[in-house]
Amino acid sequence: MRPAQLTSESFKAYPPEGRALAVANLALLQELPLGFTPFLLREIIVHDWKFPYERAEMTAQLSYLSKLWPQQRQREMEPFTKLQLTDKLENSDWVNQPAQFLEQLSAHLWATKQMDGFREASENYVRKFNGTLPAEELPVPRLGVAVFGEGVSATRNGKIGIHGRILHVVHGASRDVTVAVTRKHAGRVNTRRAAVSVARTAEYIGVACD
Repeated sequence: MRPAQLTSESFKAYPPEGRALAVANLALLQELPLGFTPFLLREIIVHDWKFPYERAEMTAQLSYLSKLWPQQRQREMEPFTKLQLTDKLENSDWVNQPAQFLEQLSAHLWATKQMDGFREASENYVRKFNGTLPAEELPVPRLGVAVFGEGVSATRNGKIGIHGRILHVVHGASRDVTVAVTRKHAGRVNTRRAAVSVARTAEYIGVACD
């Protein structure tokens, strides 16, 4: 079965609110490729038990896709449309068991060397979607702390940059945080890269603002 064959009856086993959400967006779901639709259905099928924020995010994502011009949506979905899937995947019950379908899809993409292209397409999609979301101020500032022990190798990450045992920047929910994991490295942290700096060991925690 392909997404174009979906009907309102396809979601009769869904919980009430998830079923209503799927039926309300039926026309959109019918236009999306099989390499993408189950990702939405995995969230919709458990929509009734999601937190309000998660529900709002799913609704925003469906709205984002619906508001794209047909040509835009086609370009956005092109990498997912071009995925080479097997008859077994297409004939599986991906509507009622989207999570299981996605596990099988992942194994198939790795086996057929399509995972790199799929990951790149997914990251591009998420980046574009997130770019449409309005910035929200949290009602209460929050601080996230990551602890790295001795022997952590020097690596770099887009969100967390580790040099030796120095955690330069942790991007928090409301403020960027700079952390030096061990006291002897505290002086080497560039505090100007973050709004808050947390340095020294657990016994000597200090906070310094730029």
